[in-house]
Amino acid sequence: MALLEGPDHRYAFSNAANNRLLGRSDLVGKTVAEAFPHLVERGFVEQLDRVYATGEPYIGNALPFEIRDTPAAVPRRRIMNYVYQPIRTAAAAPIT
Repeated sequence: MALLEGPDHRYAFSNAANNRLLGRSDLVGKTVAEAFPHLVERGFVEQLDRVYATGEPYIGNALPFEIRDTPAAVPRRRIMNYVYQPIRTAAAAPIT
């Protein structure tokens, strides 16, 4: 699990399982684009932008994903399910 904040999708939290999955433990404080520039081209950040703007969750089922055990490792192809779930505070007004 990870928690991203703001329109630039900056990591505020990444648990140990997410760090292992993504092959990194230095995510907190980085944006998704900074940590994984190759994901920008694949549309992942565009999906995050849409979820942030609309407040509608995105569910990805059985999508191919490349994972590196370490930054220098050869990528391994996996099939993943994931959810981009927006979290709003009580004070946050809906985006219209």
